[in-house]
Amino acid sequence: MTNYYQILAIDSGADGATVKAAVMRQLRTWSGRASSPSLERRQEAEKTMKLISEAEAVLCDPARRKEYDRDLAAQPKAAAGPSPAAEAAPNSSAERLVEQGLNMSTEGRYADALELATRATELQGNYGEAWALLARVHDHIGEKQQALFEYARALRLMPADAGLQFETGLVHEGLKDYDRALEHFEAAKRLSPNDVAYRAEIAWIYYLKDNRTQAISIWEDCLRTDPANKPVKDMLAQVLLERESEALWTIPSGMGLPEGRYASSLAQIQSAQAAIDKVRQLGAPSARLNEIVQELESFIAASLTMHFQGTRRILIGAAAMSALGWVWIGGFSGFLYQLWYLGGGALYFFASRIPAYAVVASRLQQQGGKTSIGLRVAENGPGCLLSLAFLFLPFVAIVTYIKNRKFVQS
Repeated sequence: MTNYYQILAIDSGADGATVKAAVMRQLRTWSGRASSPSLERRQEAEKTMKLISEAEAVLCDPARRKEYDRDLAAQPKAAAGPSPAAEAAPNSSAERLVEQGLNMSTEGRYADALELATRATELQGNYGEAWALLARVHDHIGEKQQALFEYARALRLMPADAGLQFETGLVHEGLKDYDRALEHFEAAKRLSPNDVAYRAEIAWIYYLKDNRTQAISIWEDCLRTDPANKPVKDMLAQVLLERESEALWTIPSGMGLPEGRYASSLAQIQSAQAAIDKVRQLGAPSARLNEIVQELESFIAASLTMHFQGTRRILIGAAAMSALGWVWIGGFSGFLYQLWYLGGGALYFFASRIPAYAVVASRLQQQGGKTSIGLRVAENGPGCLLSLAFLFLPFVAIVTYIKNRKFVQS
């Protein structure tokens, strides 16, 4: 029974997010190997990518994963026996040993693959494929420095092999040596300029180096060449959504809005919506990306929600003055008096209702030492507020409206 956890290089207790991240990582890795000039490595990559897709389908479905885990646990442990290298015929060629080792590696039997690859290099020290297999197995088991040494041996024997350049770059990437990784990916691209996987990995390195603009540009170019490339679509969608989500502001409670994340401009909302539309155009996103889309949509909706950012004391004062006019003045003069304050209060209420993103923009400007008229009115003392309510309410409403428009339209 195939061990999907070994294929994805994750623990059997990994959560759903870890499984999805591992699937994406392995697809990136093996899609680059699928275009290797070596027939054996291409076949290994194709077989492994099929297993990765199977692993994703099983491990991302809770019911199927539960059944799979039960069946995996029930598997009898293999009895100890002679190793594949010991079983191999004494006259087996290095090519035959490498072929067997590739099969073992695909099945996750790295110890057996390591033994076969080692014997192949001992049998034929100038056989580049044997050194490449040995390097790949050491990379799988986490011995990356040893893998780099063996990849260097393989490249000396096969300097024009784009796949080996790509795999060497992956090891450097795993060591977070992004400059060296980029050198090898660029070399792979020069050797095979039409291979989308190599260009896509170059974009991934730019992403890891915080140059998202360059990464997005390369991925979009890759999709113009290969519109159906799923790993590239997933990477592009992930980075587009991450960029928009990280641009939002986290607002704590006590700042005039419910605690949450908000945009600070209409342009930011439009950019986030454009990213969501782009992700949907790329095709059916994974469940993980769908969750990010839904979360981002909820942030957009919250940013567009209207909030009253004035002070209730002014409205209460307007209502009180209107009532006094009705009781004490009466007649037509009382009516005009009421109209002045009720109308001014209504104008002030609507002028002080602005979208959440405009509230955030205003708060950010306030932190920089500038404050909108509406917020200054809201935060002054009761005496000032009541004076404004008695004398200048309609004018305050008009000025508040004009000042708040710049945040709404920004």
